[in-house]
Amino acid sequence: MINKIKENLLRIVLTVMVAISFYLSYLIWMSPVTRDTLLRAESEFEVIEEVSQEINAEEVFLPIKVRYKETDENQETQNESLLKQMQTILSNKKYGETKWKTYFNEVDYFKAIEFENGLELTYGMIFPLAEYIDLFNLNLTLSEEEQVQIYFTKIQLDIKRNVIRFINDEDWTVLSVTPEKKVAQMLQVLEEVDYQWMAISQSNEILPNHYLTTKELTFKKYSYISSTRRYTTFRDAFFTNPKDVRSNVTVADTYLYDGVESLTMKQNQDIISFQSVLNDTNGLNIFEMSFPYVQRIGTSYGSIRVLNQDQNQIDYRMFVEGFPIFGSDFEGQLAFEFSDHGQNSQKKVSIQGNLKSLQIPIPSKEEVILPATQTLVENLHRQGADLQLIRTFLIGYEWKNLENTGVVDLIPNWFVKYGDRWLSYEALLSQLKQGRGE
Repeated sequence: MINKIKENLLRIVLTVMVAISFYLSYLIWMSPVTRDTLLRAESEFEVIEEVSQEINAEEVFLPIKVRYKETDENQETQNESLLKQMQTILSNKKYGETKWKTYFNEVDYFKAIEFENGLELTYGMIFPLAEYIDLFNLNLTLSEEEQVQIYFTKIQLDIKRNVIRFINDEDWTVLSVTPEKKVAQMLQVLEEVDYQWMAISQSNEILPNHYLTTKELTFKKYSYISSTRRYTTFRDAFFTNPKDVRSNVTVADTYLYDGVESLTMKQNQDIISFQSVLNDTNGLNIFEMSFPYVQRIGTSYGSIRVLNQDQNQIDYRMFVEGFPIFGSDFEGQLAFEFSDHGQNSQKKVSIQGNLKSLQIPIPSKEEVILPATQTLVENLHRQGADLQLIRTFLIGYEWKNLENTGVVDLIPNWFVKYGDRWLSYEALLSQLKQGRGE
């Protein structure tokens, strides 16, 4: 009881301190003289920039989770450290000849990708294999046809058969390759650390060929004091010539522009929107076009990784302890959309994000109990969900702003990739009910 009172008092004191800080910041930032000074490209204020380093592609294009199977037992984790190690293990290795095959019925396909002992890395998107080879320095040679046509959603490391598979659940294709070093030796790292594994089992009835949790899980809720990033973080990362940018300020928005490039900041929502046109994009894919912007944002945005990609859209999100953040106003997110513009080699790019960032963690002992995904599937089935659209489940954190406090709660929840979108379990249920007119 005493500890609970102390914890509540601490939160109240921190909230008061944040409120004072916001008020003082408001007096400084909203002064007409100061506001004009901040928007001039050569002001002395802009000499003081956030300390940030460019982010590496190897940290951004990681899997979202990994399944480990040994005999008949399966377990799963989203541990970021393990995912990075798995990526390193696959990099800079020599591989033999490839075998690429497309399957035309579900039974043959799932038989081909079944394994008794090994790992399966799951990605939140369909990844072009040629791009993956370049990013992670795989010594793997593809034919011209394979470079263009092979995409994958998962990577399997099969210990018993000593083979690595790049599999695509969307079109039932499998590319198999034998590594020079045995898979069993590559996976010795699994014996060194406890990676917070969750027990899972294969679902054979309602949702066949998926692996689901069967027990409730308990996760901590996180709380942070948030702050507003300086607009210069996005200006310097997105504009070709940041120092030449001009500005226009209205009551509601701040508008920066230079030629075809523009950045709008909606003051009442902290949402930023960037527009530009890219030239000479022939031969470039959506990963190559979007990553330079993310790279220049760098570490100031926290741990950021790709979570989703769908045709002309790609979604980068902030991760905390290996779990992605989902917000209602692009918090912790950089959402890209590309479209044709003018000549064939030109692309219009649109980026949306949020100025808010997480700063100081607030001690909390609050926990949230998450139901088993087996239970979620049963509920979704009863509500009329198209189970063929369920790609995978992932634990993430919902960003909840505590009104007028400057405090953010990160609340753990289950998220479902349903078709091409990530939705919280509750949001998907609501969508299904609305579809039935309830």
